Amino acid sequence: MNGRAALTWGATVIAFPLAGLLARALAGPIDDTPSALVGGLAVGAVVGTAQSLGARSRIPRAWVWIAASAAGTGIGLAAGTALVDFSTTLPALALQGVVTGAALGLAQMPLLIPTTGRRARWWPLTTGALWAAGWAVTTAAGVDVATQWAVFGLSGAAVVTAGSGLALLTGSQPSDLHVT
Repeated sequence: MNGRAALTWGATVIAFPLAGLLARALAGPIDDTPSALVGGLAVGAVVGTAQSLGARSRIPRAWVWIAASAAGTGIGLAAGTALVDFSTTLPALALQGVVTGAALGLAQMPLLIPTTGRRARWWPLTTGALWAAGWAVTTAAGVDVATQWAVFGLSGAAVVTAGSGLALLTGSQPSDLHVT
């Protein structure tokens, strides 16, 4: 990853807390399925927008990426929070993160195939693991997760941004990768 790519992708870390604030304004605390869906849509749209700006070479159709990110996060957060009955314990938030991140990754994966090739198949697993880690780091940092935010805080966002940037922006050049 070159320095410019790292810098522009790294700037997406700010999108997570901004997305959390927007989700809170639109949906309130994430304490039922409708609030989770609306909050997730907001988070996905904001984070997807930042990611599309931060990785233009890997994400050529920004509007499709943003829509996929919003849909994946909305569905994932609704499913993940319902699965854990809206609990905010660390194990529950980690499981919620796995479900939300995997749904987000599944929605984004087809858009990555043209630029990352077969590596795209790992994106849902990678994103799910990173979102679980994001919630774990946020909880360990002392953020009041009991207030039922739609997304983890800045400390978790730093982990997710770094991990996803490494997974997305490093490795072979797109011309070296072939989907089979």
